[in-house]
Amino acid sequence: MKWLADVLVLGGTLVLTLSVLGILRLPHVLFRLHAAGQAVLPGVAAILLATLGTGEVRLVSRALLVCVFLLLTAPVSSHAIARAAWQKKARRDSTPPGTPQP
Repeated sequence: MKWLADVLVLGGTLVLTLSVLGILRLPHVLFRLHAAGQAVLPGVAAILLATLGTGEVRLVSRALLVCVFLLLTAPVSSHAIARAAWQKKARRDSTPPGTPQP
């Protein structure tokens, strides 16, 4: 069971790393939001589910509760950010604040 936990942690870390790269490199707020949203289920949930390898009931139940909380709140927050960007009429070529101009 320990190898499964190792695989889940490595996979989750890889997904989170790719998501961070997407957030930093993508040009528009909606594209960056998509990259951030992709980190929630496969990335964070995989790392939290790696607690299954410990066999401790309290730890596993807490990790499952955090996963359920993320599954319920991530779409709501993504929708709020996307709606704010839409109402602000964010331009497609907008860059995040603090990004150096070429």
